[in-house]
Amino acid sequence: MVYKKGKNDPCHFDTAFAKNVYFEKELGLSGEGTVFSENINLSRANTVTFFIKNLGDVPFLANLQYSPDEADFIDDPQVLTVAPLETKMVTPYMFSKFIRVKLSSPNAFINAKIICQIQTYNYAIN
Repeated sequence: MVYKKGKNDPCHFDTAFAKNVYFEKELGLSGEGTVFSENINLSRANTVTFFIKNLGDVPFLANLQYSPDEADFIDDPQVLTVAPLETKMVTPYMFSKFIRVKLSSPNAFINAKIICQIQTYNYAIN
């Protein structure tokens, strides 16, 4: 995980009331059929974006899954088709405490890189 914070960081800003904090996590996913990323806790996130790159040679379907408890997951209705060597971007439009990425391509091997970028705010007064 990359954590960036500092006055000289382009992802950082200061106001009298809020500090912007940026997190980035890169995940490698591979496997046959359907694969899932690890669960990501979004309870303190303000803005979230996922970049999904297909490193393999077959297309796959990608979508987000939401969970209140890391046990039960609900599919996001946004389903992306990601062609070989293509990168797509998706943002959650619903809130849940936990989220993961689901990739599927029946009877095919999936190889992908996922970058999750999160912006959160620290509301402590400076």
